[in-house]
Amino acid sequence: MITPPRYPDVTGFEPCATSDPELWFPERNNQFVKITEIAKKLCHTCPVIDGCAAYALGTDVEGIWGATTEKERRITQKQKNIEPYKFTRAVSMLLDKLSAK
Repeated sequence: MITPPRYPDVTGFEPCATSDPELWFPERNNQFVKITEIAKKLCHTCPVIDGCAAYALGTDVEGIWGATTEKERRITQKQKNIEPYKFTRAVSMLLDKLSAK
């Protein structure tokens, strides 16, 4: 069984934990680039940025993680031949197991 990457050790005081959640999941509109830049700048002040980025590269999470966008992570995953852990697949498998009981 494939296991998901380890979630970074957090304290609850990271920028993503202390600011508007919508900043980390910007809508694709005319403010997307501006909001993404703000989120990335905040990420660069975070002590767990490396763990966060590693976690995001190893999964199929959405939003800004470790100062990277989904598109940037997909490019890196392709370049480094990283197959991200699919949480949607894992949840589906779990539900199948539970319904089989």
